[in-house]
Amino acid sequence: MSMRTARSLLAVLLVGSAFRSTEAQDPRLSNRLDAPTRKALFAIVDSARAQGIPVEPLMEKVYQGLAMGADGSRIVVAVRSLTLEMGNAHRVLGAVATTDELKAAASAVHAGVPAVELGKMKKQSGLRRSLTLPFTVLADIVSRGVPVAAATNAIKSHGMNRVPWWMS
Repeated sequence: MSMRTARSLLAVLLVGSAFRSTEAQDPRLSNRLDAPTRKALFAIVDSARAQGIPVEPLMEKVYQGLAMGADGSRIVVAVRSLTLEMGNAHRVLGAVATTDELKAAASAVHAGVPAVELGKMKKQSGLRRSLTLPFTVLADIVSRGVPVAAATNAIKSHGMNRVPWWMS
């Protein structure tokens, strides 16, 4: 067996055991989701984790769906959509992005903001500054019908690069 094959096998075993432990620790998953839904969700979460996407927001989406009484297929669609949006955000924001930034950026992408625009904003603001709040506001503005360019300019013009009043 080659070293590459051994590493791949080890990765699959580790990820699989992580999800089995998640399922074992949280009866909300095994008691309220049918086997095909659990299998689909675990595959999505496996893939997200392998890409470096935080899985906590994905699991929150599952719990939200369960709380709302959504059926399994609808939960899978919602989690898959969130995974894609967070993946787009993760690619443009990079490893420096926090989980909260990725969640806010995914909301902005969902609202219609191109992920590349979020990357530009992150780069312009400085890689160490959190853009959770600006991304959240941007998502809200765009979801209310404001064109992306106008919303982005508004966020940038209202001091995205300045130190917030609470930090000065």
